[in-house]
Amino acid sequence: MDKLIYYHIHKKGIHDDVWKVGMELTTSINEFTSFSFRFSPIISIDNKDMSIISLIEYYQKNNDIDNQLKLLPRLKSCIKEYQLLVRELAYEEIRKQYFPNLPSRNNCIWLCREEQLNYWLNNFKKSDVDIYELMLAHEPFKTRDSLLPMPFESYSEMKCKAKKYWEYNSDELFFDDEYLYEGKFKILSIIQKKDFNCKEIK
Repeated sequence: MDKLIYYHIHKKGIHDDVWKVGMELTTSINEFTSFSFRFSPIISIDNKDMSIISLIEYYQKNNDIDNQLKLLPRLKSCIKEYQLLVRELAYEEIRKQYFPNLPSRNNCIWLCREEQLNYWLNNFKKSDVDIYELMLAHEPFKTRDSLLPMPFESYSEMKCKAKKYWEYNSDELFFDDEYLYEGKFKILSIIQKKDFNCKEIK
């Protein structure tokens, strides 16, 4: 491997048995995508599985305002998860159609440069993560986080943004650059999040 060094922010508890210093790994379907594909808006109430929509309708029918309100955080979580899934389906559709040579967001790992770590760690404030220093077998694909759509945008708008995301080509460096990588890599070191001075980036 040539010395292509990048950093990966990795949630603890996901394949901890193989993410060890010195290991040479190959990317596969990532947890972000596989979780979206597995996600189901089912809630177990009194040993009965019900969809969150059915449960809300049940509480409405019985004029149970308190329990309706208690479901709002769960409903918000469900909507967010489906919005992410729709976005990823749109981006993968455009990638396959126009940019099949680029790494899939379904199977890649996300990387950043060392000077970007503060920016990206601020997105993981509520997660227990490690920072992995990786050596890659080849160059990753660079694009921008700012080229991802807002949750309220339509599927057509998402596909338009997806085209800009995949066709991005610039040597200029930004804090919100994101690097997508598919292939072999070697783990060089692990940095605990608590050992890294994560500063808020305005």
